[in-house]
Amino acid sequence: MATHQVRRSGLTMPVVTRRFVDHAWRRGCDFINLDLEDSVPQHLKAHARGLIKDAIPIVRKGGAEAFTRINHDHVHADLEAIVWPGLSKVNYPKAESAEEIRLLDDVITRLERERGIRPGTGRDRRQHRNGNGRRRRVRHRFGESAGQGVWRRVRLRHVP
Repeated sequence: MATHQVRRSGLTMPVVTRRFVDHAWRRGCDFINLDLEDSVPQHLKAHARGLIKDAIPIVRKGGAEAFTRINHDHVHADLEAIVWPGLSKVNYPKAESAEEIRLLDDVITRLERERGIRPGTGRDRRQHRNGNGRRRRVRHRFGESAGQGVWRRVRLRHVP
């Protein structure tokens, strides 16, 4: 029987604010969400992508999981920048179709293979609101490799 990890506290921060990233691990959170989306100004998004790989081990120092929230309009560039060992989850905002989620899965699977990240069997559920304000439940599995993982399989369905 699968056990689910309870995450009681989390911290979301723009990855471009270095002092936030450097000190986040001291906050005692269960997860730290490195944001590439709304908290990062448009003119800094490319720079922010370059910071994720080095930020992942920093925020994990205190035992927190590293998450990253990506941009709906920059999926490929964001995924190329963030899928590294140590990342536990990708938050994808504003999902509107199952096809988008399948695309995420395809890109992440390719990156895992290229970067030697072994997929695993962990599970998690997330609810997202799409652009029409309708809730959707996203179920995915994320890989585990020595406690490190990324998204895996995804199924999207409407939630009443």
